[in-house]
Amino acid sequence: MIIRELDANKRIDNYHSGPKLKNINQNIVLEKTQKWIRGIVFHEMILSSKNSFILLEDGHLPTYYFPKDDIKMNLLFKNKKTTFCPLKGEATYWDFRCKDGNISDIAWSYECPIEGQKEITGLIAFYWNKLDKWYEEAEEIFCHPRDPYVRVDAIKSSRNVKIFLEKDLILSTNKPIILFETHKEPKYFFSINEIEANLVFSETIFRCPYKGVSNYLSIKENNKTFKDVIMQYTEPRPEVTILKNLACFEKNDSLSVIVD
Repeated sequence: MIIRELDANKRIDNYHSGPKLKNINQNIVLEKTQKWIRGIVFHEMILSSKNSFILLEDGHLPTYYFPKDDIKMNLLFKNKKTTFCPLKGEATYWDFRCKDGNISDIAWSYECPIEGQKEITGLIAFYWNKLDKWYEEAEEIFCHPRDPYVRVDAIKSSRNVKIFLEKDLILSTNKPIILFETHKEPKYFFSINEIEANLVFSETIFRCPYKGVSNYLSIKENNKTFKDVIMQYTEPRPEVTILKNLACFEKNDSLSVIVD
């Protein structure tokens, strides 16, 4: 089984952190969030905060920052590592130590940020994948925090949609479900029974914080295998339950999508 996720702490070229930054023409903004956020590592509730912040930064996925009063600081130890961010300043790094184990560089903070970013002073952010579990209120969350300015809508449509695999027509329908997501191209979903091709289930799984868990299928045609060209949300989030087990074609040079 191959589980794919976006790396919550890695810079993503050409990623724009939601419509908020575009609307205010800035590269970074820190906002208060009303959600109760908790994080667990080695069975320790390392943080529990009803006073947390979410940072939206161009080129990065949304990131939670927390006051030190909401963190078990007796388990964090400042180390000698530092890095410099031109938008925020010099970052200080923290190690985690407890009786069950140690984790280097589990978190970072800006103790003396650059001018214009003083609101972030002393707040601590954690590397997402270095914690075992994250919760918003009583719901476990995955991948990364959701951008509060992103919306997803899945809507029934009567558009005519045709899908060609190389030169072969493998789907023609006038009853797709269209997924609209802020600042992204629409995606078209269909009943898997409408696809006229030999489908093979893949081991690849992708987890999205906005839409849920999806499985992948490959197509075998004319002695060729087109790997992971179809995805379907087997565990959709409540906002998009209409997509459950429907099929969507991923971008592929061998596929052509025609929408009237």
